[in-house]
Amino acid sequence: MKLLSWGTLVSMALCAHTFELGESFRQPKNILFGSVGGGSSHINWVLSILDELADRGHNITFITHDNEIKYGLEHPNLKTVSIGPNDIDLSIPGNRKRHTDNALFLIEVYKAVHTNYDTKMRKYKDIMENTHFDVALCDHFTIPCVDISQNLDVPLIITTALAISQDATASYINNFLESNDTTTADMSFIQRMIAKVVEPVNFVLDLKPVVDATKKMKQELGWLPLTGMPAFEDNWKDSLKIVNNLFGFEPARPLGPLVELVGPIMSKSYPDLTDDNRQFLDSHSKVAYVAFGQSVEIEDIEIELVLRSLIDAIESGALDGFIWAMRNSMHLFPHNIVSSTNQSYLVQDMLQGRYKHAQFVKWAPQMAILSHPHTHLFVSHAGLGSLHEAAYAGVRTALYPFYGDQMSNAYMMRTQHLGVQLHQSMSQDVFSQQVDRVARDVNGTFQRQVDRFQAMVQIHAQHGVARAADLVEEVMFASDHGKLSHRYPASRDMSFIKARNLDLWGFWVTFVLLFIMLACYSFYNMYGAALVAKDSYKIRKQQKAYLAQVRESLKQKKQA
Repeated sequence: MKLLSWGTLVSMALCAHTFELGESFRQPKNILFGSVGGGSSHINWVLSILDELADRGHNITFITHDNEIKYGLEHPNLKTVSIGPNDIDLSIPGNRKRHTDNALFLIEVYKAVHTNYDTKMRKYKDIMENTHFDVALCDHFTIPCVDISQNLDVPLIITTALAISQDATASYINNFLESNDTTTADMSFIQRMIAKVVEPVNFVLDLKPVVDATKKMKQELGWLPLTGMPAFEDNWKDSLKIVNNLFGFEPARPLGPLVELVGPIMSKSYPDLTDDNRQFLDSHSKVAYVAFGQSVEIEDIEIELVLRSLIDAIESGALDGFIWAMRNSMHLFPHNIVSSTNQSYLVQDMLQGRYKHAQFVKWAPQMAILSHPHTHLFVSHAGLGSLHEAAYAGVRTALYPFYGDQMSNAYMMRTQHLGVQLHQSMSQDVFSQQVDRVARDVNGTFQRQVDRFQAMVQIHAQHGVARAADLVEEVMFASDHGKLSHRYPASRDMSFIKARNLDLWGFWVTFVLLFIMLACYSFYNMYGAALVAKDSYKIRKQQKAYLAQVRESLKQKKQA
């Protein structure tokens, strides 16, 4: 009987046929990506997504300025189109408003992103009318791309490195307009009042004349929407937001169904070490790498702060060397530097390679240097892309932010114990102590956290491109006239009161209040009755005593 059963199973297995699932939805679509003025950190990660979509058979057009065409040319599967010379450099307002109120920086940015607005709108319009695009991906700073997509009813996806839209907010989260602290966890009542009430009101009042002028210009030119900064006026509420970040670098909180964290999206390959870089790293065991990005204009006093702290760390044994990518800042270096031990060093000797503990270069293969096992510390401006690379390589950080989101990025790294946050108000001694502390990492506190984040970043980086490409295809193939209604929360169709169950809470609060009032009323009446009964008893007692006295008096009179 058992042999018969086994024979039946074997015959069924041999005769069985498998059915493999296949895709039937995909057909070639036209995709537009617009980004101007943001540089590589706003562009390259999106181009990686678009490469994946091109491999899936879609047609990609990248619209940018003359000086950013180079990013598109590295991707031959994409069609790159320039709308003219670059007239936006977001680093200019950043460097002008560095270490100041972020609201002032944002006002400058708002003005910058509307530069030659009408001309760009017309160029986008010409391109989008000549080719039917099924979806438009727009960098969050590229306002003409966002607005023309809404004018022409093209489905819109916002690309951004930070979750800054209205559906990504929470009461305990600060955007970098309100505070450089990303959460209110360490803020006092007064600090929260200033951040959540005073600063936003001041910002709206300061920005209002600029917004009104922009609205008037749009109205005269016939462009829609007649609104201001999308992130604050919720122009993106119907659009998918693809964010090149992950929790840990973003403060954790609930996100709306139209916000997707897909980061970090990183390049598949990076430039290798030069021979000089490799020789220096191989001959040193505790190296710091110093780089402040492509856009920051570092000042001479800041160079001296950083350089002195590195020399102090080398003298104390916390480091034994550093590589500094200078870009165009060589002329800002001091003539000499005096360490905390009063030893003087000629900086010119360092720049010319006559100081064995230092290597200065105009350009450096950053990821290759960070990935070298002898690189122990990354001194950076806290640009988000650089932080992703440092975490991927497992390197501790000493962060000196300048403007914009760099401040909140540095706060996140400090509060996650991945490094230290430096600032220009520190004395040289404190600055050097902080660098020494993270470089030395006596108890391994920093490195344990860095190792955790290294695993997390490497895990998320594996499939970020594919995940983001899936989201773009969802918009193209699963939207209803460009609307992702399946992602819209049910609260959209409810009143404010019903969506938050305020009527239910109101009922129960009213019920409890009425119960308390009834209980108080009953108690009041009972207490009053008790007082009356007490007074009545007292009166009766007094009456009995009086009658007893009267009877006693009468008795005495009779006896007399």
